[in-house]
Amino acid sequence: MYRLLLALLAVCMISGTLNAAKYKKIDKTFKSVENLKIDAHYGKVQIKNWDKDEIHFEVLITVDGSKEDKNETMVENINVDFTEGGQQLVAQTVLGDFFSLKKLTNSLFNKGKIKISYTVQMPASVNLEIIQKNGDVFLDDHNAKFSLDQNGGNFTANSLNGNNRFKLSNVNVKINQLANTELDASGSEFKIENADKVSGESRDSEYTIQVIDNLNIKSARDKFDVKEIETLYGTSNFTKFEIAQLGDEIDYELKFGHINVFNINNMFSFIKLDSKYGHIGLSFMEGCNIDYEINHKSVKFDNSNDFTLKNEETADKKTYVAKGKIGSKKSISKLNIRANNCKMRLE
Repeated sequence: MYRLLLALLAVCMISGTLNAAKYKKIDKTFKSVENLKIDAHYGKVQIKNWDKDEIHFEVLITVDGSKEDKNETMVENINVDFTEGGQQLVAQTVLGDFFSLKKLTNSLFNKGKIKISYTVQMPASVNLEIIQKNGDVFLDDHNAKFSLDQNGGNFTANSLNGNNRFKLSNVNVKINQLANTELDASGSEFKIENADKVSGESRDSEYTIQVIDNLNIKSARDKFDVKEIETLYGTSNFTKFEIAQLGDEIDYELKFGHINVFNINNMFSFIKLDSKYGHIGLSFMEGCNIDYEINHKSVKFDNSNDFTLKNEETADKKTYVAKGKIGSKKSISKLNIRANNCKMRLE
């Protein structure tokens, strides 16, 4: 009998919670424009492509707290403002006076009591800007300019074929195809299948990249795991690079951390590295013809027989210079390294 009463009480509590939830649905359709901006918070933004010359919004607001009257008040205090002007359309989540206390607001949203979900159907040719705080963003293919400012949550896209600009903090990123992109990232995790050119700044982030043409990065405390890359440029502090295959060029300055490059194409153009306390590992494919110059101070070498260096002492008697040639044919590749207080492997 006691167990039966407990079960009935649990059912009543669940029913009460379900009945307490409140919903609001906003359904709007606009003629397509050149530029669309979505300023969202605490939910999901899903962008879907279609062939119509229209932009359709379906926004579902869900409040699922324990008190029905409070839920009703919160629903009434959440709206979406739409602003049209020329070729610009802006959709913005607006929180009313109930949410004036930021700490309370964050607590309610972080506990999942409130969800704001945008589903937007639009042509892939519209320039798109999304601002998302503490929520997720999902895209199909997009062919025009795309800008994303996101803090927290997930970002998933299939193919971004236009010029892109990302400002990301604590975001999990998954992209299949990425065209030219300007990046400002911190505390994020990236999984990218194929990328053209990515340039910008990154801090405390991890990257798994299958194929990329050009990476130009200012990095701090990042980790890069790259399967194939054509060119690498930039600077880093305490960053770790693992590159499985290099096609053409590296011009990079590193402090602390390391860079390991395997399977360097025997037709590569040049590799220029400047390292202070950052370890270097380079593995060249057979058939390379290289002119090299290595300036080094307090470096511990672990080289193959091909890189038996003949060192000349410089004027300060602490720095050494090694010059030479690898291969039997005319050199088509250049290797230039300046290294200070690190380990180096050349093979």
